[in-house]
Amino acid sequence: MKTIYIAMLTLLLALPGAGRLFAQPTYDLQFRLEQNEATVNGIYEVTAQIKANVDTFRMGSSNLVFTYNTDALSSPAPIGPGPDTLQIQAIHNFSGGDYAKITLTEPAPGRMSLNIELFEPDSGAMVPMSFVDIATIRFTIEDDAEPSDLVWRTASPNPLTLFQNDEATVLNSASLADEVLLADLKVFLEGPYSGGSMSTTLNTSDYIPLDQPFNTAPWNYAGTESVEAIPGGVVDWVLVQIRSDETTEQASRAAFLKSDGMIVDLNGTSPITFDVPDNNYYMVIYHRNHLEIMNATPMTLNEASVESPYDFTSGQSQAYGTDPMVELGIGTGVYGMIGGDSNHDGNITVADNNLIMLKRNTEGYENEDINMDGNVTVADNNKTMNNRNKSTQVPQEEDKNNKKKVDHIQSKRSKID
Repeated sequence: MKTIYIAMLTLLLALPGAGRLFAQPTYDLQFRLEQNEATVNGIYEVTAQIKANVDTFRMGSSNLVFTYNTDALSSPAPIGPGPDTLQIQAIHNFSGGDYAKITLTEPAPGRMSLNIELFEPDSGAMVPMSFVDIATIRFTIEDDAEPSDLVWRTASPNPLTLFQNDEATVLNSASLADEVLLADLKVFLEGPYSGGSMSTTLNTSDYIPLDQPFNTAPWNYAGTESVEAIPGGVVDWVLVQIRSDETTEQASRAAFLKSDGMIVDLNGTSPITFDVPDNNYYMVIYHRNHLEIMNATPMTLNEASVESPYDFTSGQSQAYGTDPMVELGIGTGVYGMIGGDSNHDGNITVADNNLIMLKRNTEGYENEDINMDGNVTVADNNKTMNNRNKSTQVPQEEDKNNKKKVDHIQSKRSKID
C-alpha cells in the first residue's frame, strides 16, 4: 500500500426544466478509505459520506452512482447477516425510519449504485454541515498494482441522482475537486499520559467542546470543524498544520487526539485529510497547553499515511529542533509534547504558573488544567514547574497574518498501490 487518493464531488442545486443553478453548492460527497490490505484477494473497504453546504438541506430519495476499476476490485459480495444480507458492511444514516433500507445494485460492470428511498415527501433527515456516513462498501482486491478509481458518476447512462426532501427537486453534479491526501500521525501529550496511553477524563466528563477551540489567539484558526458528540476514546482537540517548508503554511485543520496517540478525523477513527498537492511536508501539531512540535524532516504524506503512522512518540529525533519533546517516564523511550504552556506563547515560564494559581480549584475545560483531569490543582502547577524555561522548537511562521485556511475535509479519489 502506498498512495491513497479520494475524489470529491461538489454539487449544485438545479430545478428540473428550469435550467438554472444557485451559486451556493448544496452538498459534497466523498469516499473515506476504511481498510486496504493491498494484497490480491485482500479487503478494500470505503465509506460513502455526505456533507451539506447549507443548513436547510434534507435528504430525499437518491441513487448515488459511482464507478470503480474492475481490474483492481471485484464486485462487492453480500456480507449480511440475516435479513440485512446487503452488499454493504454497515448501514449508517438515511436507512430505516422514514427511509427504506439502503440497497446496492450494479447497473453495469464497474458501476455501482447506493439506492436510498424516502417513504414520504418532506420527511427526510437533515444533512449536517460536516461529513456523515451513508454506507460502508467492501470490495475484494483483484490487483493491488491497479488504481481503484472510485469516482462519483455524473454522465449518462445511470448518472448520480439525488432528490431534496420534497422529492421533486433534483440536485445535479457540477464539478470534481482536487485530490486529497491522508495524514496518519501519532503523538502523546505529557499532561494526561500514564502507562502507555492518555486519559480521556475530559471526554467522559463532557468537558470537551463540540466546536474546535482554536478560533482565538494565537492560532486564530477559522475552520468550522464541529460534531454533534465527541467520539469515544478522544482525549482532546488538536490543530494540525501542513508547511511546505519550515515556515510556510499550506493548510490547517482541527482534529481529535485519541488515547492511543492517533490523530483522527471527526468520526473518531479515520486518518485526517488535506487538500494539498502530493509532496513532502512538515506537519505541526498544536495543543491548548502543550508546546507544539513539528516532524524533523519533510515527509511524504501519502506514504506515511497508509504504510504506518508518522510516530512522534518513538524518539526525540522524530521532532524538529533540540530536545523538542519530553521522555514520558525514565528510560521508557516514549516521548510526548511538553506540558505547561497555559498562555500559548510557545514558552513555559512563571507566567504560566501564575495563570494556574489564579484558576486553582476550577473545574471544566481549562487551559490551565495541564494533566487534563477536569480540575486545576497543584498537580498542574508542579507539572509546569518541572518544564520551566522550555520553549517550542517549531520555527515561527513566515506570514502569520495571511494564513491559508482549510475548513473541512475535501473528498477524494482512492488508489491501491
